[in-house]
Amino acid sequence: MPEDVATMAGANGGTLRRGGPGRARKSLRRIQREAQHDLTRALDLARTMMRDEELKPRDRLDAMEFIRRCSGIDKEKPKPHKRSTFVVLRAASPEAIAATTPAPESGLR
Repeated sequence: MPEDVATMAGANGGTLRRGGPGRARKSLRRIQREAQHDLTRALDLARTMMRDEELKPRDRLDAMEFIRRCSGIDKEKPKPHKRSTFVVLRAASPEAIAATTPAPESGLR
């Protein structure tokens, strides 16, 4: 065992690693490694794993969790901003009226 790993004596005379959650499951590691290079392909792989009934339920759940994290399904979408219902005038009243009314057509043709 590597020397930098904290260990303790096991009940049956063996050695146990201490601390940390341990390694990620093989299926989850494979999807995450693929996502570093090609996210689209990793999502396709996770979708395939999710639907594969021959896999262990834990592996299928890992695939579902990966899809949920990548897609942001659990995130709440922001409310759309309401548009302003009034306009701020930047000119005096006569100038503003002149700017907003269409110019009269001349009768000459």
